[in-house]
Amino acid sequence: MRCGWMLRFRQARLWGIDTVADVYTCLTGMPGSSICELAQNWGAHLIVLGRWERQGMTEVMMGSVSNYVIHHEPCSGLVVQGIMRNG
Repeated sequence: MRCGWMLRFRQARLWGIDTVADVYTCLTGMPGSSICELAQNWGAHLIVLGRWERQGMTEVMMGSVSNYVIHHEPCSGLVVQGIMRNG
């Protein structure tokens, strides 16, 4: 575990960030607005989200948390694309 922490610390230092925090919070409510509100309250500098490869009607029917957050976030955002596999 310590090696993982040191790697994150060194990566952060390369980007000019002095501290790295791993914080886990359980929220209730609408995911997109809850994430944006939490980022605002924390004074976050970056929101990192994952995204599945949903398109068209599937995305319309299910909604997209990452899409909501990217358009309403109070800071910078990074969306990491996942791939849906059959089976």
